[in-house]
Amino acid sequence: LLDGRDEKVPLEVDGEPKVITHGRIAIVDQDPHIRDKIQEAALQRNSELIRELFSNLGGNIVLLSNTGKIERRSAMSVNAITIAVSPDGQRIAYVGVPKGISEAELGLYIGDFDSPDVKRIFSFDSDDPRLNGSGSGSMKSTLDWSPDAATLLFSQDGTITVFDANTGLSRK
Repeated sequence: LLDGRDEKVPLEVDGEPKVITHGRIAIVDQDPHIRDKIQEAALQRNSELIRELFSNLGGNIVLLSNTGKIERRSAMSVNAITIAVSPDGQRIAYVGVPKGISEAELGLYIGDFDSPDVKRIFSFDSDDPRLNGSGSGSMKSTLDWSPDAATLLFSQDGTITVFDANTGLSRK
């Protein structure tokens, strides 16, 4: 990754994104019953309920030590595909949307761990080839911070983009 020393290993447990980053495990703490409710609504072909339930996907980001002890819980609530925590643990970047926001707002967001506010620094169009034509759920990407947390690396389908974490300006 950017500093060449830290390994970032994606995990998936119960269909929720988790990642090991900078010696910590980052997870999105979701209501464990929401996916069951979505499945039930799908079986009933209740598209209105499915949309409502999807808008409720997400939760706070929880940082666990490598021994599994909870270190912190974010003030923000997210529905994230990919998560990256800055090396100092003070900032979060994610690909997804803030909880309760439509997937039409899918993008790359940055925020402070202790603030509910986030800033979208990159947005994906509905016809963006990175979505592989099948929606945000299939998007596979890499996201990582520089050691000084000044820049953010985003990689998708062989394209690498580096963002200034403060201004959102990018270069490929």
